[in-house]
Amino acid sequence: MSTAEAKKCAHPSCRCEAQPGKEFCSEFCSSPRSSQAGGCQCGHAGCEKRN
Repeated sequence: MSTAEAKKCAHPSCRCEAQPGKEFCSEFCSSPRSSQAGGCQCGHAGCEKRN
């Protein structure tokens, strides 16, 4: 079994952790259009408080 640790989402404006083995925390963050949104809109609690 692997003991992969969660890491920060690769979206530059996002504060969330991505699931082990994933680069992004959500479909929003993985979308090429998300970088044009002017902030993270992934919908997770940590980012909603920030926006």
